[in-house]
Amino acid sequence: MKRLAIVVVIALAGFAAAFVAFGDAARRNCVLDATSNPAYSAEFDDVRVGEDTKVLRVVRDGQPVSDAWVCVNVAPAGGSGAGVAAEARELAAGRYGVSLDVTNTGPWRGTVLVEDDPGHPVAIPVTFEVAGGD
Repeated sequence: MKRLAIVVVIALAGFAAAFVAFGDAARRNCVLDATSNPAYSAEFDDVRVGEDTKVLRVVRDGQPVSDAWVCVNVAPAGGSGAGVAAEARELAAGRYGVSLDVTNTGPWRGTVLVEDDPGHPVAIPVTFEVAGGD
């Protein structure tokens, strides 16, 4: 009986660790179950081909969203290239920097996930135009 209890405890600990690890992986890959909310909007500053930090502005009811977890998942609109996903970091109030390797010019679209209320992520659709590199 004591062995069974030990096995159960170990199994529960393993399950809990896996649950946390898979949850973190989902966050890193921008695949959370999120709701839409028209009060939120997101817009990129000038985006050019290449791998560098792109600047994203996030607002709720016209006010900058600060201290939030933000993740970007985008791809070329025509399906002519690979999509990219990355977490963003706050640069200033409502401004987030995200390192993306954007390979194609033209229209892109995707989703920005924003979680400024823990446990309640919001999905914001985005579209933007990518210009050629300098």
